[in-house]
Amino acid sequence: MIDKYKLYYRTFLVLFWTGMCIGFICDEIPPLAAIRNPLLIVVDLILAILGFLTMRTRSDKVIFWSFMAIGAVSSFLVNHVSALTFFNGTRDFFGLLFCIPILHFFLSGDRAGEFRDKFDKQVRIWLILQAVCITFQFLKYGANDHGGGTMGFGGSGMTSILIYLSSFYLIMKDWDFDDVWGSVRRHKWTIILLYPTFLNETKISFILLAAYCVLIFKPTKAMLIKMIYALPVAIAAMWGVGYLYLKATNQSDDVFTYEFFEEYLVGSDVDYWVDLALKMQDGYFDQWMLDPEDYWAVDIQRMTKIALAPDILKKENGGIWLGAGLGQFKGGTMTEATKFARQNNWLLQGSKPWIFFVIIQIGLIGIIWFFCMIIRNLFGPKDYTPEIKRMLIFASTALLLIQFYDTSLRYYQFCFLFFYLCFAVRGIPADGKKKKESKTLIPAH
Repeated sequence: MIDKYKLYYRTFLVLFWTGMCIGFICDEIPPLAAIRNPLLIVVDLILAILGFLTMRTRSDKVIFWSFMAIGAVSSFLVNHVSALTFFNGTRDFFGLLFCIPILHFFLSGDRAGEFRDKFDKQVRIWLILQAVCITFQFLKYGANDHGGGTMGFGGSGMTSILIYLSSFYLIMKDWDFDDVWGSVRRHKWTIILLYPTFLNETKISFILLAAYCVLIFKPTKAMLIKMIYALPVAIAAMWGVGYLYLKATNQSDDVFTYEFFEEYLVGSDVDYWVDLALKMQDGYFDQWMLDPEDYWAVDIQRMTKIALAPDILKKENGGIWLGAGLGQFKGGTMTEATKFARQNNWLLQGSKPWIFFVIIQIGLIGIIWFFCMIIRNLFGPKDYTPEIKRMLIFASTALLLIQFYDTSLRYYQFCFLFFYLCFAVRGIPADGKKKKESKTLIPAH
């Protein structure tokens, strides 16, 4: 007779590692790139099946069906998109819809502790693989978007976020806040494995590094006094890290200026770049010194995209509240892009922050749904140990950055690891003292 738990667990591992490694494999073995999209469709279907089979709690069901209701109203009733486009667009939310129920299944019941112990080993393996792959990518391609580790090209931001969260979770397992430096020595290799985040040119790493360093200390009066005395050393260390980052990524020191970050997030002379993007989209390439294949040459900055979204959506039936319908960021390869996507490709292509990604498709209602789902799953139970508090603060920092940085949450493999780290931290003994293993790490909803 088939052991249902083992079948689900092995399916889960196949899904996790397929999603995590397909990018690197296809990048380095180009003939396999042709199977990537068909394989991911199959993987998404398996993910959905496993998600439905493990969806046991009322909360998980409410989250799923409320999303489907919002998506159906926006897509079918208001914007009249096709069923295929709707399904394709829903796939971008499979991570949020199915990874959490799957993790709830494994992290509750009599085998929760067993699952956490097994998957913690997978997290360590994943962390080591990122160091190997990103070092390889850095030596081969330099410091750029190729540095996505096992996720491959374009996955640098996601990988850097997960490296910091994974490392922090692993050191919290037996961290002693009363002996920080002793804890650092015990976990030196886990901390050293942060180094790949300085090889892939992700600016977000500096914020995550600062949060990482702050959260390993207990905020006592004595510690604050020590930190004041250590401030010159900390400044010198940060200067050294910044210097090594610039050397590794071959950039000038203007990346640390206010002007650089303003240009990076908002941009200058927005009207000019919007006009140029529209001309590129409409085919006026003979008037510009740009190759039509270089569609990324004009990438409207992240914050500007958010600011432009309401005006673009005014022309759609859903408006700012319900968006243009699911599937606006899909199509163009195996299926046809929507009319909205073709008309607004100048804005939709390139770097996208999560808020923009959600508003364009399901509007402000979708944003409200997302934050309700996050609050319900991450901040419901109140048994906060120091380890849980710090992990949730760190994860919340990453989530806040994602809102304005990228669309990590559209990838199920990111969601699997991100939410696992947030849930599994509840099984960590408080204050470094061994406690009786709980039968469940996820309280009933």
